[in-house]
Amino acid sequence: MTWAIELDGADAAACGLLRHEPGVEALLAAGRLWLRGQSCDDRLASRLLRLPAIGRYTVTDDGALVADSTRVPRGRLPEGPWFALHCWLPLTPPPAFPVKAAEDFGGVGLTLVRGDRPGDANLLRVGFAAWMAHAVEAPAVRLARWSFAVADSGTTLVRGMPLPPLPGQRLVEEAGIAVEAGWTWSPWVSPESLRGIVGASRDDLVIVVGVAGTQELACEIVPGEAFVRATRSAVRLTARSLKEATR
Repeated sequence: MTWAIELDGADAAACGLLRHEPGVEALLAAGRLWLRGQSCDDRLASRLLRLPAIGRYTVTDDGALVADSTRVPRGRLPEGPWFALHCWLPLTPPPAFPVKAAEDFGGVGLTLVRGDRPGDANLLRVGFAAWMAHAVEAPAVRLARWSFAVADSGTTLVRGMPLPPLPGQRLVEEAGIAVEAGWTWSPWVSPESLRGIVGASRDDLVIVVGVAGTQELACEIVPGEAFVRATRSAVRLTARSLKEATR
């Protein structure tokens, strides 16, 4: 029996409790997040009931939707691309690009601290599957706001404002230096000085990250030419390249 659940796309983060459930697939279509699976034991059923669902359905063999407590089909399950939920909503995104070690900060001794200068997030780190599902549905006028870069791992950086409503890490970029929203580095040095410390060129994007288990910093340097204008054709070409790279 195939089951399906319909949620508002803004509630994607609520699906984290299903991240490691085998066989659960996800699709974003017309602002709605759909989940589906071929089986459902008592444990999974209990978790599904905790989701803020708009609709819960049984799917017939020909793709028709039968809402719970009804017998008459209403509507059809959207067509793909469907992705495994653990790929669509990664727990900890891998680095987007090679990470420079903490010592590459030249012994300055920078640490991450809570920032006192609020800024609007203008950079999103997200899995490619989620980005593609949104990009192929988004109107061209919205796509025109963004550029994106994709690593071999599939981790994607989306640049522009306002950011797409997708689950991921939101960062604030200023003068080519990005840090997770709500954080900054201490002691303060200018973005230009920080760029010189890590050896980044003028067009590169530098993402400041913390080193797990320490107070030190490291950074990711993303070449400026890695970013391309967000268009449906660019997204589809990227998907094809990632697929060929995994063969």
